[in-house]
Amino acid sequence: MKVLSRLIFASLICPLSISLCGCAQDQSTKTTRLLMGTFVSIEAFDPDLSKKDLADKVEMAFGEMAHIESLMSPVRSESDVYRINRSARTRRIPVEPYTAEVLKKALEIYSVSDGAFDVTIGPMVDLWKTSGKRGRLAKSSVIEKSLKGVGSDGFMLEQDDSIVLLRRRDLEIDLGGLAKGFAVDKAAGFLKEEGIKSALIDAGGDIRCIGKNKKGEPWSVGVRDPQDRTQVLAVLSLQDESVATSGDYERYFTIDGKVYSHIIDPRSGRPVDNNVKSSTIVAKDCMTADGLATATFVLGPEKGIKLIESMDGVECLMVVEDGDEMRSICSSGFASKLNR
Repeated sequence: MKVLSRLIFASLICPLSISLCGCAQDQSTKTTRLLMGTFVSIEAFDPDLSKKDLADKVEMAFGEMAHIESLMSPVRSESDVYRINRSARTRRIPVEPYTAEVLKKALEIYSVSDGAFDVTIGPMVDLWKTSGKRGRLAKSSVIEKSLKGVGSDGFMLEQDDSIVLLRRRDLEIDLGGLAKGFAVDKAAGFLKEEGIKSALIDAGGDIRCIGKNKKGEPWSVGVRDPQDRTQVLAVLSLQDESVATSGDYERYFTIDGKVYSHIIDPRSGRPVDNNVKSSTIVAKDCMTADGLATATFVLGPEKGIKLIESMDGVECLMVVEDGDEMRSICSSGFASKLNR
């Protein structure tokens, strides 16, 4: 575990929690769509394609992401997740390969994080949303009762991961913590299959970089300072990598003068209270970065960094509140990702 001095790059003030730098003019395109409850942008460059052909391929990548949203929406009656939550308690539900892939990843991260990441956390999130609106804490008895409906060990994958069965009647699945990163990965995969060697996909801060930017340099990605959203804490230099951040600086609630995180610890059923303000993960794929950002935020700096150090190809930067100060704590290889 390393402690970084506070890095502030005042010249890099950007509108996103993770910002994008370095772009294109000719033979490039950038398009933004509203998907999965956030703004998704795809920026691509290919000197061998016309601007129209490039834009067409980007539109098809958006179509891939929209398809994933349709499979994993918890409210669309035709989605896999909706069918799982309505019927998998009483019978085995077949799901599409994409859904199975995300569920398998959910079980993996649940296991390695000792339950700090859990796609069945929905009831606890709803409970605390209600508490925040009412301005009073949930009772311990209500929390304990709701916790009985939480735990990814309550669902299983069968027959080459194509069949889902819920083993508890009170269990529900919400893949929101992984689906966005997965959609980014699949859009990136599609673009690469189409021969595009330079692109950047940003789904509300879940980012994947393909190759280098138009200038032939690694993509620069700025990580916001959670204490001062007009500043950038660090600038990353990425090529064929992904980054995602989990933090409580934008969404929280206050009860009796105390600020509570919107991120709930699935193990205790209570808002995370470990002084972590944000956790940024760099990984090869965006779904892994997405899930581990949440897991490490919940685990805290000691256990979170220890988990990342045990994994190959993954790095972490955590911002921790220490009295009136903020400390940046990172995994041993994170410094190699900085734009120097």
